[in-house]
Amino acid sequence: NCYYKLGLSATPTREDGETPKIIGAIGQIIEVVTPRDLIERGKIVKPKLEILQAPPPQFEGRTWAAAYKWGIVLNQGRNELITKKALELERMGLQTYIHVTNIQHGEIIATSLDCSFIHGKTPRKIRTSEIEKFAKGETRTLVSDLMGEGVVLPGMDAIILASRIVTGK
Repeated sequence: NCYYKLGLSATPTREDGETPKIIGAIGQIIEVVTPRDLIERGKIVKPKLEILQAPPPQFEGRTWAAAYKWGIVLNQGRNELITKKALELERMGLQTYIHVTNIQHGEIIATSLDCSFIHGKTPRKIRTSEIEKFAKGETRTLVSDLMGEGVVLPGMDAIILASRIVTGK
């Protein structure tokens, strides 16, 4: 019985036919704001994307898990590219969040950068402390599997999606 309702959604108009459910829950859509609109209004910055060309892995096995292990986690050339890019961003004075989806991968990258790695098994107190240090600028680089590519951390200038492969031209 509230007088006003405010609903925010990343997908107000849906391709799966579920738009009427959103309208039923919060009312008619008044405005759809795109990322381009927000860039033009000065609310967010236009992202700069860079795709690094990693060397092909020395592959062993025939499963997806094996491909991920050798193509992402243990691909030394690829991990060296990630480390090099993170150090370059650090030298530029930027704070960088590196996202991984595999604990071993996070440990490899964090060790090569001599920075913190937090994951689901890291005690909550330590996770909170490391995120706070990053937010305050006390640490320049943070590696984690906890937050995804849409994460917004105070102080974050750049994100490296170390768990992704981009294919095609």
